[in-house]
Amino acid sequence: MSAERRGVVVILPDDYERTTLPDVEGAFGHMHLDVMSDVSRLEAPRAGAPEAGVRTLRRVGVVVADAERSEEVAKYYSEVPGAAVLEDRRVRAYPSVVDAVAVALGDSPTETWARTALNLGGCRWTGRGAKVAVLDSGYASAHPDFAGRPVATAVFNGAPSPGDLYGHGTHCLGLVGGPAVPSRGPRYGVAPNASLYVGKVLGDDGQGWISDVLTGLNWALAQGCDVVSLALGWQDDDPAQVAGFETVASRALARGCLIVAAAGNESARPALVSPVSFPASAPSVLAVAALDTDLSVDIRSNRGSAGGPQIDLAAPGAAMWSTWPQATYQTADGTSMATSFVAGVAALWKESSPSLGGRSLWAAMTAASAKLPYSSEDVGAGLVQAPS
Repeated sequence: MSAERRGVVVILPDDYERTTLPDVEGAFGHMHLDVMSDVSRLEAPRAGAPEAGVRTLRRVGVVVADAERSEEVAKYYSEVPGAAVLEDRRVRAYPSVVDAVAVALGDSPTETWARTALNLGGCRWTGRGAKVAVLDSGYASAHPDFAGRPVATAVFNGAPSPGDLYGHGTHCLGLVGGPAVPSRGPRYGVAPNASLYVGKVLGDDGQGWISDVLTGLNWALAQGCDVVSLALGWQDDDPAQVAGFETVASRALARGCLIVAAAGNESARPALVSPVSFPASAPSVLAVAALDTDLSVDIRSNRGSAGGPQIDLAAPGAAMWSTWPQATYQTADGTSMATSFVAGVAALWKESSPSLGGRSLWAAMTAASAKLPYSSEDVGAGLVQAPS
């Protein structure tokens, strides 16, 4: 991923479908035709990085321009009432790898400790009928635990395939929807029958751009996904960036799609406690904290603040065993793992009550969470629980 990439992201006003897009055609002429072509490709299963330099993401109300077109696009939209022109920013995965072989302390021979904490033993739901998108570094399709599993894929960062050399996306996808009977080790996944969607938005270095995340989110909405998992982020306190993503997230919620994101791992408790990272800092994104094996707050997990970004729910995030490239397994720590669990549990809730979606799905999970003896700034409403 080039460090020099500097495009712009335009958050269109709420009436963009009626007013803004027709104006763009007059302003940009042939460029607008390129944009429309890109929209068609983005909404197909074989979605990929566009070549025209400008993408219109209709479902989220966003226009993305690459560096070559950023100046003219920014100039035009700066004169459109209600549009916000933002610099494209970098994001990264939130991993903390522990051990490549050993099963985590506290796991039984048949189940990881996280499954017990999430009340999965008493849950009869498997996520069937729920659609979950994981926007991350791709996934290792050759892993035996994904054998025969239909997974819809799309690439948004220009990579040649949705394959995963970094490992983070593969690990998170396993936690969301790993099989009921893994090829080796204890059961670790949450929703084995959920419909899985993988959007590759991060490179093989675990880094990416918010424009690609937004493009992936647009694709997920086009596929009708109920849940989008963003186990990524950045410490970005720019109010304009947060406000822009908040607009997008609120539109997704209104469409019945719940965005779940990692609160971040920048803390080193007790000496250093960092605030909730972007984009989890947007109020319409469900921000997830990580818990240790004794259900205490993980030392790396970021924290909410009075009057600032909040933690909404907590989930296991220490020594999590899951899939890894090259048909192996890995244990990893962090809010990425916790986020993946919350996304998987959301799929169970969706199956248990299909009318749930967006804000109502969020509310149901919050109401059923298990209370913890910690501040809501650390754990939100508490430990997420599967429906019984």
